[in-house]
Amino acid sequence: MKVLKKFVLLYSLLFLISCASTRNQNINFYNESGSVIIQNETNEDILLFIGNIENNILLGGVKANSENHFDIKNIEGTISKGVFVARCILYSDYIEKKDITDNDVFYQTIITFDTNDSSYRSHILIPSIIDTSRKYGVITRNETEYIMNIRYESPQGPIVASLLPFESNKKVYLRESTTPVSLISEYRYINPITNEIFDWYSSRDSSRLCLPDSINDAAYLTFPKPEIDLTSEGFSCCELEIRNLTEYGFQVIGKSSILQNIHGKKICQPGKIDCYEINEGEQQFLLYFDNNKELRIHSYFYNKNHKYSILISYTDGEFDYKIVDTGKIIRNMFFLFE
Repeated sequence: MKVLKKFVLLYSLLFLISCASTRNQNINFYNESGSVIIQNETNEDILLFIGNIENNILLGGVKANSENHFDIKNIEGTISKGVFVARCILYSDYIEKKDITDNDVFYQTIITFDTNDSSYRSHILIPSIIDTSRKYGVITRNETEYIMNIRYESPQGPIVASLLPFESNKKVYLRESTTPVSLISEYRYINPITNEIFDWYSSRDSSRLCLPDSINDAAYLTFPKPEIDLTSEGFSCCELEIRNLTEYGFQVIGKSSILQNIHGKKICQPGKIDCYEINEGEQQFLLYFDNNKELRIHSYFYNKNHKYSILISYTDGEFDYKIVDTGKIIRNMFFLFE
């Protein structure tokens, strides 16, 4: 029986050593010629995972008080341009623990990338004020459809937390302090088409004083919502959806030329739906049908970031139309591997 116990203990130790060795061999602590730059100001070696921890997609490691570059092209399943969430854990936890979960994450950040643009850089700073032991801090929530960054001490200070849209009960780990610190909210919208970043913060009411305490008794902070619609930023056009309910094809003629739909075609076929992008403002159009008849769509004001539907009908030998504003275009941010 003693021999069996010794065998089981020896086997368990060898298994743990094997797991640690295998994990250790997969860690990249070396610079790549990539566009994502991670600067680690903490005194701990760290690892970054892409997306949810359970996906087990490892970006790589960064030694304490050092910097590392990563090439997103090396991550299987990525696209040429986009946004993902990176979650940081301690390298020591990764080696010592059998399973890594969200409870091991001490810092979360948002990374944008564009592998088609050789000049594109995404620089992420993991500040030294983060409590990597996950013992102290505050708790907050994001009540918006935007990313909410929490900055330390000033609107230009380091980002100590990035919350996903509508993320709640988020633990922001900060080193223990005997004096109050100021945390400032900043809202960020990343254009899902262009990757452009738009930030907003209120100079009047975005700051909160707090005292980082035991995370089990931490203060729950709330921040004001943005006063503007960030999803409209970066979009100067609107969408025009033309539904051809007739048996005739037609061309859509604008101020000085024939419009092309989003697929580059200039004719709206019978029974089809075509989409066009047009500029904001007051516009009128002329439809020229293949039976040599015309229909004038009179002057109408089109708002940017809105979608409009124009229904073209044919009754008793006459063409007619109806314009419907279907509302604001919702361009939600998309996070890879979430």
